[in-house]
Amino acid sequence: MSKPSLLIIKSAGAGKALAALGIALALALMLWGVRFFDPLDIYIYDSALRYRVDHNPRRLHPSILNIDLNDSSERALGSRLDTRESFGDILGILGDYGASGAGLDFIFHRPQAGDRGMVLGGKYLYTLVHAVIPVPENESLFAPDIEEENRTVLAESVWHIKGDTEKIPRALSFIMSNPDISSSATQLGHIGMYPDKDGVYRRVPLFYRWEDAQTGESGVIPSLPLAIAASELFIDTGEIEFIPGKGVLLPMGEGEAPVIIPCDNEGVILVPYSARRETETFRKSFITLIEEADPFGAGEEDLFSKLSGNIGIISDTTTSKSDYGITPFETFFPRSGIHTAVLSGILYEAMGSAAFYSENSIGFKWAIIIAVLVLAAFFCLLARDSFFHLGHFFLFAALCLSGFALWNWGNKAPWVCVPAFLVLASWGFGFARRLFVRYREQLLFKSALTRYFPRSLAERIAAEGKTELAPAHKELTMLFADIVSFTRWSSDKEAGDVHGFLSDYLESMAEILFANGGTVDKFIGDGILAFFGDPIDQEDHARRCVNAAIEMQKKARELAVKWKHAGIDLKIRIGINSGTVIAGNLGTRTRIEYTVIGSAVNLAQRMESNAPHGGILVAEATWDKTKDYFTFSEKQDISVKGYDIPIYAWEVIQAY
Repeated sequence: MSKPSLLIIKSAGAGKALAALGIALALALMLWGVRFFDPLDIYIYDSALRYRVDHNPRRLHPSILNIDLNDSSERALGSRLDTRESFGDILGILGDYGASGAGLDFIFHRPQAGDRGMVLGGKYLYTLVHAVIPVPENESLFAPDIEEENRTVLAESVWHIKGDTEKIPRALSFIMSNPDISSSATQLGHIGMYPDKDGVYRRVPLFYRWEDAQTGESGVIPSLPLAIAASELFIDTGEIEFIPGKGVLLPMGEGEAPVIIPCDNEGVILVPYSARRETETFRKSFITLIEEADPFGAGEEDLFSKLSGNIGIISDTTTSKSDYGITPFETFFPRSGIHTAVLSGILYEAMGSAAFYSENSIGFKWAIIIAVLVLAAFFCLLARDSFFHLGHFFLFAALCLSGFALWNWGNKAPWVCVPAFLVLASWGFGFARRLFVRYREQLLFKSALTRYFPRSLAERIAAEGKTELAPAHKELTMLFADIVSFTRWSSDKEAGDVHGFLSDYLESMAEILFANGGTVDKFIGDGILAFFGDPIDQEDHARRCVNAAIEMQKKARELAVKWKHAGIDLKIRIGINSGTVIAGNLGTRTRIEYTVIGSAVNLAQRMESNAPHGGILVAEATWDKTKDYFTFSEKQDISVKGYDIPIYAWEVIQAY
């Protein structure tokens, strides 16, 4: 014999289980479509990033030098800032001490006396990237006209990259420094960035598209850190490839794998934050750097080792400029730190060390959903509740662990809300369906019990969960009842008439049996087998049985009048016997019933076949238990099949 399957093999049960899963899937997809899970996804991402920054930080790339115009420098330098002489000093120091490049995160509008010093100071740097601010299409009212000289500089800074750039955000114009300063740059880089709806800076665009309305020249302007990195790494910008939804490929030279910066369809990347500001390798203020570069200062020799071959990011961190924003791990973070984080990420990637974070592709997300759907469907089809619950639990745990692993070892932003919700919804709807099935089965169980037991007894059995129905020897009283000449009467009657009469008769008889605490074993055509004393013990089972028989005969006489028009002269015979029988669930694996067997049952049937029409005949065991409660006729000797000697019997004297 094969072992029973763990699966629900009935098509109806499987269909309902899968229907519950279908509801869960539809709900998950609907909520995903309306971006219901976005806040929770963002919270999980922020938490994961904050944990990494706090517990597994990585310093900025050692070649990055943060040079800040802070509050103390602003106070100390005074007018030298207004004339921009101090900016020329900083660029000169970087050039004198061997720095390879610099990025100026400033916009210098009107010409000042110190602009010439800035231009001269920058000439000794291999890379000098000046910032420009893009004006996106949705801010057309703020788009300034670009001066002719700046238009030329901007056109020279445009990159013509490979790939479909149509979805890259378009800039109507750019806010730039005055032409004297802009023209001194080796490259322009945009510093455009916008926080998410909650005000947190998580993303930054790598490019803005620009088209010169006069010349028709079009291309992209790179971000400040990308422009610096491309120059420092000697990247051929014409070979850069943009693959929407996958990334930006930076060619690294013959025989070397390209650097891939993951991005979305618009070229927007997740900022590769790696550490808090206090962990940065090199940070100097304007005034500190100027003082250390003093030929008579104590720090001059040390500057050579710190500045030589490195890149200076010059930015404004004064509190009065409010150039700060909120990040997932800090509420007061200089936005220039975002540029340094991106530059650091590119430089680390060029060294072969993964630094950028990426979001999962839509194809990957659908693959996860399909995998979860298949596994959840399998668990929903499991018949055992324990396997159903454990399967969903382990599936949920596997999702969480895989999200953790992808973040820690693959730098993939966690994406678990939709599949996790699908698992929880599958479990919830599946569990609700199982509870409903159990409830319905309980109702059916109660309904089935009421066909055999009195309602109060059936409810008690169901409430107590009585399952001790294995076959056992018990002393009971059995009753057989049969309609006289029913077969002859029904042979020529319409099926509907026979069914109507028999249903009325059996319902009436069963009601009497139940009222007296009896159990209906079975209906055999017009015959009835019932017993008393089980499954609930009854010390007076014989008396209950005889009393029920008297009431049944009385009811039969009432039904005879009711059904006289149908041509039946209703009379019934009832036989009763008490004795030890085997009672309990008997049958096969596919069909089972609660019944009684034994010679005492057979003798009760013999009593019925020898009972007078409309009478009740009891065997000696029953008579002995009830003789003090009912009136009986004289003892009779009856010859019955299966017995070699006559059997004593008594007829119950009924009160009419």
